[in-house]
Amino acid sequence: MNTLKKITVTTMSAVLFSAVFSSAQARELKLMSYNVHHCAGADGKIDIARTAKVIVSEVPDYVGLQELDRRVAKRSGGIDQPAEIGRLAGLHVTFAKAIPYQGGDYGNAVLSREKPLSVERIPLPGGSEPRVLVLCEFADCWFGTTHLGRNNPQTEPDRMKSVEIIRGIVTEKAKSKPVFLSGDWNARPKSDVLKAMRGFMTILSREDWQTGHDFVKRPREHCIDYLAVDTAHAAAVRTKETHIIHNYVASDHNPIAATVSVVASPCAMTAPLLRLATYNIHHGEGKDGRYDIRRMLDYVESARLDVFGLNEVNCKSRRVHGADTPAEIAQLTGMNVEYAAARTYGGGSYGNAVVSKEKPLSTERIDLPRGNGEKGLKCSLMLCEFTNFWFGSTHFEVRSALTNQLKSVEILRKIVAEKSKTKPVFLSGDWNNEPDSVTLAKIREFMAVLNDPKVRTYTGFRVRPKDDEYCIDYIAVDNAHAGTFKVTERRVKSESFVSDHNPVFVTLEKKQAKDGDEQKADK
Repeated sequence: MNTLKKITVTTMSAVLFSAVFSSAQARELKLMSYNVHHCAGADGKIDIARTAKVIVSEVPDYVGLQELDRRVAKRSGGIDQPAEIGRLAGLHVTFAKAIPYQGGDYGNAVLSREKPLSVERIPLPGGSEPRVLVLCEFADCWFGTTHLGRNNPQTEPDRMKSVEIIRGIVTEKAKSKPVFLSGDWNARPKSDVLKAMRGFMTILSREDWQTGHDFVKRPREHCIDYLAVDTAHAAAVRTKETHIIHNYVASDHNPIAATVSVVASPCAMTAPLLRLATYNIHHGEGKDGRYDIRRMLDYVESARLDVFGLNEVNCKSRRVHGADTPAEIAQLTGMNVEYAAARTYGGGSYGNAVVSKEKPLSTERIDLPRGNGEKGLKCSLMLCEFTNFWFGSTHFEVRSALTNQLKSVEILRKIVAEKSKTKPVFLSGDWNNEPDSVTLAKIREFMAVLNDPKVRTYTGFRVRPKDDEYCIDYIAVDNAHAGTFKVTERRVKSESFVSDHNPVFVTLEKKQAKDGDEQKADK
C-alpha cells in the first residue's frame, strides 16, 4: 500500500520504503491463469471439484481465474464458485464482480497462498458487458487477473481503453514491487491489444500455445490466455519453466502455468502517493430509491484509494432492509472498515465509516454535540490511526444551530492539536457548510482544505442543480503538516443518480525539502 513517510526526524529510522527484494534474495513463484467457463465442462455439467482438481495438481502460489459465478446465479445452482474452489484448493480467494448475472454475480478471482495485504478492483469498459481487473498486493509482488472483451470492431475501442487503464495502474504499482498479470485477454499474439500490452508488460507464457479449444480435440489455432510481468522488473524475473495443461474436459480453455524466480536489486525510492476521498452515500440509496452499495463503490474503487471516509452509513436499519452496510462494504472491497454509529435509527444505527487498505493501529469514536439542541440529530467522528497518519470522517447536521456546530469544531480542534504532534491528521466528511460559512472559517484556523471548495459536491438528485451549486464536502489536513504535502490531483466525480452527493478525491505526494515553493493546500 502507498503510505506517507513519518514526519518527525526521530522516526525516520523506520523502514518505510524498503526494497521488496534484496540482491541476495530470490523467491520462486508458481503462477497460473485459467478461464474456468463457470466450471461447465465438455459434458455440460458444472463440476467445481473437477475444476479445483486441475488447480490443485499444479500447486500454484497465485492463480488468476476468469468466468466465475458467485452467490445465487441460477445456472450454477446458487453456489459461490470462487469460495468453493478456494476451499477445495486450500487457497485464499479474492473475487471481483464484473456484472450481475441471473440473480448473482459474474467475474474474476485471484487465488493465493498468502492473504492479500490489499485489494483493488478496477472497473474496465466493456460496452454491453463491463469488465473488471482485480489486483492483489502481497509482500513480494502484485498479482492480478482480468478478462477482456471479445475482439470485434464494436468492442475494440473499449479494449484499447482498458489497456490504457491497466498501463497506468501497472506503471504506478511497479514503482515498489513486481506486478504480475494473468488472464483471458481475448487477444491473439499479433493483435493490436497484445501489442499495446507489450508496451509495458513482458509476456512470460508462450504465445504459440493453443489455449482456447471449444471442447474439441483439435483446439483453435491461437493463444488468448497469458501470464506477464511489468517490463520494469522483467530483467529480475527469470522464467524457469512454463507449460500448458491440456485439459479439454473441465473448461473450454486450457490453463497455463509458469514458474519464475525473482532476483532483484532494490527498487528506486520514489515519492509515494496517498489517495484520499470522502463520500456521503445517502444510505446507499440512489435517485431510483434502490439500495445498492455495489454501484456506490464503483465510483470510489476505480480511484484506487488508500483510505476514504463515508457518511450516512446505515447498519441493519429498516431503511436498508436490515443490511449490515459496513460489513457489506468490507466484503465487496476487501478493505478494512471502521464504523461509528452516531445514533440509533430504524431498528439499527446510522453514522460514519472509514475504509482503508491498511488495518488501523487504533480507532477512536468521538461523540459530537447534537445538531440542534436536544431535539437535533447526534453526530460522531470516526478517527483511525495508521502507520503514518490519522484519518477521520464526520458529518455535521444540516439543521444544526451555529452554536452547536462551533462546539463540534472546538472538540475537533483539541483532537487535531493533540494527534498532530506525532503525525499528520486528515479529516473528511459532509460538513454541511459552504466555503464562506462561519463554521468553515473556524475549521480553517487549524485545518487546510485540500479539495477545491469552488467545485460543487451536493446535487440533491438534480441533473443540473440551480439553487444547490455549492461545496459542503471536504478533505483537510492539520495546518502544522499542510506544507509538507503537494496536491497532485483534486477532483469531484459528477453523478446525480447514485447519491445526492458527489464523491471528492484528493491525491497527495510527500514534498522533498527542495519543493518549498510548490503548490500548497488551500488554507
